[in-house]
Amino acid sequence: MNSTKRIAFRIAVFASLGPAALVLASACGPAPELPRISKAPVFELTDQRQATFGSDRVLGKVWVANFIFTSCPDICPLLTSTMAGIQKDLSKNADSVHFLSFTVDPVVDTPQVLEAYASHHRVDQTNWSFLTGPPEITEEVVVKGFKQAQEEVPVKEGEPRNIRHGSHFVLVDGEGIIRGFYRSRGDGPVSLLRDARRLIEAGA
Repeated sequence: MNSTKRIAFRIAVFASLGPAALVLASACGPAPELPRISKAPVFELTDQRQATFGSDRVLGKVWVANFIFTSCPDICPLLTSTMAGIQKDLSKNADSVHFLSFTVDPVVDTPQVLEAYASHHRVDQTNWSFLTGPPEITEEVVVKGFKQAQEEVPVKEGEPRNIRHGSHFVLVDGEGIIRGFYRSRGDGPVSLLRDARRLIEAGA
């Protein structure tokens, strides 16, 4: 088969694959660089072990943040379970990634309460910190720093307290730059896992 016939043959094969070939071809291209959204907040809070935990502790590491409170009646257990799944999938990179759960109810969520919550949910606390602190400081970190909602919801007498808060995960690189916000449902966790791996592999 001469070169002209070989080229014609290849074109015919590619055309016969139709849309599938186009998808495959586009998948082979380089993935776009993750956006550099903004600087993550600088903070100094207290973890579930009653130790001071500052943002300097995660410099040089990829980290994932979420926002919970321990008496949450609905979404927080799901957020914790989803985070645990991501942590497990990145277990081979445990030295390069850290997970942070910021309470939006610091008055109730003392370090002891956070530790009990982590233990109840069987969290691997090796590279996962639950953070609390003075209400005005934690709110500034959550609302101003991470641009997440935080608002106590009025309830009837006898009903449990409820706090409306952001349910997104936040991906931060080793320079302390926010690289993405991810929904806690749907394809959000899959996208977060993919992008976290990209940053880890790039040494970011």
